[in-house]
Formats: sequence, C-alpha cells, structure tokens
Amino acid sequence: METSEIINIFSTFGFPTAMVIVMGYAMWKMYKSNEENNRKAVEESIKIRDQFISYIQMSNVELTGTLKESTMATKESASALRENSETFKENAAALNRLAVVIEKMEGKMKIDN
Repeated sequence: METSEIINIFSTFGFPTAMVIVMGYAMWKMYKSNEENNRKAVEESIKIRDQFISYIQMSNVELTGTLKESTMATKESASALRENSETFKENAAALNRLAVVIEKMEGKMKIDN
C-alpha cells in the first residue's frame, strides 16, 4: 500500500476507522512476511533432516558391514583358538608320554638325583 492510498483512507473514513484499516493491513503484511519466513524455515528443516537421515543410513550400512567383518574375524579367531587348544592338548599328551618313557628309562638305568 502506497502513502497516497493510506492518506486517501484517512480522508475518506474517520480517524478510528482509518486506523483499524491501516493496522489491519499492517498486520496482514506481517502475517504474510512471517508465513513466508516459516515456509522457508520448514523447507530448510526438511532438507537438513533428509541429509541427516541419509547420513545415518550410510553410517548404519558402514557399521553393519564392520560388525559383520568383526563377527567373521571373531569366529575365525575362535576357530584358531580351538585349533591351538587342540594342539596344546596333543603336545601335553606327547610330553606326558615322553615323561613316562623317560621315567621308565630312569628306572632301567637306575639314575638317581
């Protein structure tokens, strides 16, 4: 609304009526301005939210892959530990047999400490 239009309103209507009209127009302009600002803020929020969701989804895929690899490595490590355990058991059994043989040899050779 231009200045001449505002003056025309005051000339046409009485002061109280003109004030109501001008204030109503000012409030309508403020409403429209706020509405536009809010629309832009909502659009920006949606854009940021979508970027955040994409980032979280990508991170989830990466973390899931890492977890899968870690699980496989843990399984392989557990398998290797079981194999090492079996090897240690076999070595212990062989050492026990060797100890028995050496004990028998000591007995036959009559070696005393």
